[in-house]
Amino acid sequence: MERFTEVVMPIVLTFLLLSTQYAHAPGEGQIVVQPVINFDLQGLISSFGQNADNIIGAVGGVPSAVFSLFKAYFEDTIRALDAEMLSFLGEVVSANPDPAPMKGLADTVTAVVSSLYLLVFLAAGFAFLFAGLSPERRHRAKEWLLNALIMVVAVNSSFPVYTIALELSATVTRSAWASVPVSFFLPGMLSGLGAGQLLFFGTSIVFALSTIVLRYLFLLVAAGLFPLGMFLYFTPPLKQWGKAVFSLIGAALAMPIVDTLVFGAAGSMAGAFPAHQGLVPSFAFIAVGIANLAMMVYALLKSAVMPFAPAPNHSHEASGLAQSMHNLGENLNALNSTLSLGQSQAGTPK
Repeated sequence: MERFTEVVMPIVLTFLLLSTQYAHAPGEGQIVVQPVINFDLQGLISSFGQNADNIIGAVGGVPSAVFSLFKAYFEDTIRALDAEMLSFLGEVVSANPDPAPMKGLADTVTAVVSSLYLLVFLAAGFAFLFAGLSPERRHRAKEWLLNALIMVVAVNSSFPVYTIALELSATVTRSAWASVPVSFFLPGMLSGLGAGQLLFFGTSIVFALSTIVLRYLFLLVAAGLFPLGMFLYFTPPLKQWGKAVFSLIGAALAMPIVDTLVFGAAGSMAGAFPAHQGLVPSFAFIAVGIANLAMMVYALLKSAVMPFAPAPNHSHEASGLAQSMHNLGENLNALNSTLSLGQSQAGTPK
């Protein structure tokens, strides 16, 4: 029975719906069935149009939103990088390296230079021995001997002397560092800067930092150059070469003092330009880089020209030594001739 109801009832209901006119009494006329479901399509269309406008506006704002996100990420990355470089710059700009790791190199150079002491003393001894009766040559020979003695002491104490020179330079720099604004090297200096300003700020830091790192590395290597410079300086014919070495080392030791003075001047200018607090440190970093680069170039050119500069006193000393050797050769030739003549006379029969 249930199966019959499930099959037959849908058919009966469908027939009744399709034949509504037969469900009324005759004479009443044909009944027209009107639809009872009314859809408000205009409201639907209006709602869809408004949503479409919102969707189009949202889609059109995607590129600007993506660009804003990329710009924010780029600025944050550059700001973090600038902050790290700024902190590192503040640590090394007024500091000198510890020469302790380079003591092995200094000891090696000192040992090599010490092997040349004998040659220097021999040259000084010959100059003094064959100076003859000339007071000027004897005076120069005494200077040679005195320089040789000073050279032995200076070369063997070169590493402690170089360490003291580094400490002295650092002390002078620290005393002048009080005039430098600490805010120049704090990350807060970067707040409020746009992408272009951050790039300019970072470029100026890289420029200054590159020259400071070169100075730092050179002062490490100079621990081995210092004993060589001592040897050259106290050897009269090579004194100009020693001056060239000391010129390079002196320029590197003076750089942090000059950098401190530049930052101090920039700090006094920062108060006059409160609206450009981020640009003043940038130009200070550029000025530091230019000053360091100029000192490097000047020291290199001076060191390259100095060994070939005329040194009258040294040339006289060298010529005096050469003249003494020439006199020694003539005396030996005369002695040899005298001995040969005596032997010939002794061999002649009377």
